[in-house]
Amino acid sequence: MTRNLVLVAALLALLTSGTPLRPVAAASADWSDIEGQFKKSFRPGKSGRAEREGALKQVARSKDGRGVKLLMSAVTSQRKHTDDLFEAWEEGMAEWQEKTSRMESQREEAMRKHRERYEKKGEPVPPFIVNLASEEGRWLGAPPKRPGQMVAAHEQLMRQYDEANAERRLLRQVRMGAARILKDIEGEEFERAVGELVRAAEKGKGLERAEMIATLGFVRGEAVTKALEEQTQERDPLLVEAALEALGRQNTVRGKEILLGFLGHEDWQLRSASLDGLIFYRDPEVIEALLAQAEKEEGVVRRRIFQTMSSIVSEPVKAIVMAWQSWWPANKADVLARWERVPREPGPVWDDPPKLPILTESNDGGTSFYGIETDSKHIIFVADVSGSMARQEDDPADQPAKIDVCRDELKRALRGLSAVDEDERGAATFNIVLFSTDVLVFKEGRMVVATAANKDKAFKWIDEHVQPQMQTNIYDAIEQAFNVISGSSDRKNRQSGADTMFLMTDGAPSRGKFVRPDVILQEVNRLNQTRGITIHTIGVGKNHNKPFLERLAAENGGQYLAR
Repeated sequence: MTRNLVLVAALLALLTSGTPLRPVAAASADWSDIEGQFKKSFRPGKSGRAEREGALKQVARSKDGRGVKLLMSAVTSQRKHTDDLFEAWEEGMAEWQEKTSRMESQREEAMRKHRERYEKKGEPVPPFIVNLASEEGRWLGAPPKRPGQMVAAHEQLMRQYDEANAERRLLRQVRMGAARILKDIEGEEFERAVGELVRAAEKGKGLERAEMIATLGFVRGEAVTKALEEQTQERDPLLVEAALEALGRQNTVRGKEILLGFLGHEDWQLRSASLDGLIFYRDPEVIEALLAQAEKEEGVVRRRIFQTMSSIVSEPVKAIVMAWQSWWPANKADVLARWERVPREPGPVWDDPPKLPILTESNDGGTSFYGIETDSKHIIFVADVSGSMARQEDDPADQPAKIDVCRDELKRALRGLSAVDEDERGAATFNIVLFSTDVLVFKEGRMVVATAANKDKAFKWIDEHVQPQMQTNIYDAIEQAFNVISGSSDRKNRQSGADTMFLMTDGAPSRGKFVRPDVILQEVNRLNQTRGITIHTIGVGKNHNKPFLERLAAENGGQYLAR
């Protein structure tokens, strides 16, 4: 690192002295061999992933600017291969979900007939025994002697998902390979290679383009800063938010100015997204600007400002304006001294900054759920009503059943909301998503204004539907909460959906599109890319998956609480 700093200083001296800077010669004398081997080996869908990874590493280590153009040409083919794999997986998953839904309907019908048969006789209803083909039994909760076809089909689908996901990771490695080449070259060679990367970032649309924009954050230079600044003027929020984070990672004075300007943006989600860039700056000006903005904000943006400041100073300060107004002047000198003792190398920041958990949140006109307070005005409650929420044999007799506590907590949280309590989006709103094997929504297609009449309707709905039954479908419930306004329009969900989610469960994922915690975490992060939803998690009882719920909250700006 010291050697690199000396080299940078020498280059800067040459630039300021007016001495012409000669391009650094390519480190690789056999570029044609490297290029030929890459073109021969990197064939998505035809060559193995290990072979492609080897060819990619050789180009990334070449220290030759021509490698950037070569890798950018490979992005298109790798993207298409990755998209094809995910498309095939999505088609298979849709078919599988349709079949399992049909099986669930068959079981419910069989259970209904079983119950009616004994009720007509006036006899006690004995336990219902699954009476379907053994290959379906395991999926429906009755383990057969051999693995079921539907279980095996789901396992195969998850292997396909893992394969597609591995190809998506390799796609990122291709982009990052270009950024690594640019760390080691200078002069005209650097300028040409940067031009290739910027042009690639200006092409495409949606996620593909956003990923290329994010790569620019790892590259130094005014041309990159200018290109990122232009991306912040795009209409697509996915592109704007990628550019804001990249500006922070690039770590320039101009980038800081742009990000501080976005703190006053009319779109709360873009104000929030600017924090993803500002978190990279060790700068007292940033802390003071954030503290001034916190005085103007409310709800999730204010909460995220406090989290960002805590991460910058590496201290978990209470999430209250007065606490920060006292703490910062008293500790500013110590923070600056700490930064000086561990100086940061000039240029892009390659490591992600730590995100510290928030200590507490002021309840300024908001509500609470299971003890977690929020001053958000737009909340969606996602609650577990699986069979394990019912009273169990080993539950203490003097404690209410978990399902009864859930019912009371939902009602208490709704009472804390009021239609007269407004923010920049208007009156407070809410919705409720219940999950067991299936997912049930209080009001589909909209958030509900927290009027007395609407809360009364919600109370009746809670009494009717918060009843324990069957399995634990966490992912589908979260996905439905994200898409509560529209299943096809992210723009509508972004504009009118919740900004805060509470997820309560007493178990681990056992049903739905995804059941592996690592995959659920990854997919929720994808869903939340442009939404900025704070997710709080509550684990009830001794059998909930604590590491999963802790990470889900931490990675989405929320709190985890065990009850």
